[in-house]
Amino acid sequence: MPSESIDAVVTDPTYEQTPLAWDRWPDGWPTEVARVLKPTGSMLVFGTLRMFLDRRDDFHDWRMAQDIVQEKQSGSSMLADRFPQPKAALPTTPDPRREVSHVRP
Repeated sequence: MPSESIDAVVTDPTYEQTPLAWDRWPDGWPTEVARVLKPTGSMLVFGTLRMFLDRRDDFHDWRMAQDIVQEKQSGSSMLADRFPQPKAALPTTPDPRREVSHVRP
């Protein structure tokens, strides 16, 4: 993809919190997103608090704008809901110098 060609990215990456083969963190993806985002672009990342803490270095050059918490209801069994933890969505911008704000209701 050409550099600075995308307005927004919405992603729910793997959390690398299970031993399953598909649950592997793709190294370097936040850097690649920063390359293709326009200077005014944003990325919305869904993940658990644990994921963000474990991968904080991958987001070092990003500026968090705000967080959105989704409280997931626990399922009635392990099969109904295997991951009953809160998820966070972090709207971010790749330019740490850019002011980011939001309006509170």
